[in-house]
Amino acid sequence: MRRVTMLAPATGLLVIVAAMLTFALSYIGSEKQPPCLACKQSETELHRASVCEITQRLDGFADKLVRIDGRFRNDAGQLSIEDRGCTMHIGFDRERRACGGAWRKLQVTCGVDTWYDGSASARLVGHVAAIPNGNYYAGEKGFVISCLETVQTNPTFSQRIRFVLGRLSPDRKHLRTEAINEKSRLHFSNLR
Repeated sequence: MRRVTMLAPATGLLVIVAAMLTFALSYIGSEKQPPCLACKQSETELHRASVCEITQRLDGFADKLVRIDGRFRNDAGQLSIEDRGCTMHIGFDRERRACGGAWRKLQVTCGVDTWYDGSASARLVGHVAAIPNGNYYAGEKGFVISCLETVQTNPTFSQRIRFVLGRLSPDRKHLRTEAINEKSRLHFSNLR
């Protein structure tokens, strides 16, 4: 009987510490609203378009800096954005830029550069071009993200737990990177 009464407070304390650790390691930080310094661009050169407008006229947006809103999806490293029934492959520019808090929020909600998948509503700035190396769709024409302005979806507790597990286990990221590289290699060998 005495063991049980000692075990209950210890278990409760362990749960509280685990919850606090989860929130501390998945901390988003203060979110900066666009336009922010990281995504600074001239509003006169920035075009606004929907995902459908871009997919219907890819070449018309080739050299234009565009702001889009949509559902950002990460499916085993295959990144896409969708809105109103239209979907487009996306990838990050070599230099990843984001307004304060947006990058971590994307990682936690969508699992970008981690071992799990997810989706979130996001606002992106970029252009239509060949997606750079280091992305699943490298070499294909798509939307290249030059800056992540906002992520509107807040992470759930289970997403935070997955993110923390990935951070505590560095082998998971290594395995995820190998799986993405293998899928990418298979994807391109099927295109030939």
